[in-house]
Amino acid sequence: MHEYTCSYQFCLYLNHAGSNKAFSFSYTNTNRDELHVFEAAIDLLSYMTILKENNENFVTKNYLSLAGANNQANGDIPISLKSFLSRNPNIKTIVFHLDNDEVGTSATTYMMNRLKNKYHYIDQHSTKYKDVNEELQEMKKV
Repeated sequence: MHEYTCSYQFCLYLNHAGSNKAFSFSYTNTNRDELHVFEAAIDLLSYMTILKENNENFVTKNYLSLAGANNQANGDIPISLKSFLSRNPNIKTIVFHLDNDEVGTSATTYMMNRLKNKYHYIDQHSTKYKDVNEELQEMKKV
């Protein structure tokens, strides 16, 4: 059974029954202590593509998609981030690349405040574009 919401032109599937957000889309490099966090998998993949296009070795980092930013209902950090950090105790720095909108910036602030006593953090959201995927799309137009 799917959870979904529909508008005039399309249906958007939210969560699939049986899915577990504790194991969200990620790439892990246990030799590194920096984690890059994104709202969606497409932004994570777009960021890796930008690094590759800039001849940077994108496999030397840790990446995590939160599968959405507005899931702090229980007053804790998103389960995907909490789970990733518990599985990867080597992480010391978290770089946030959430969307440049109210949900993304407020979620980033919330998570940074919750994690500030244990991790170093950096807010690196796009300031010119809505998200990393839009940044990649604009880069490819040139």
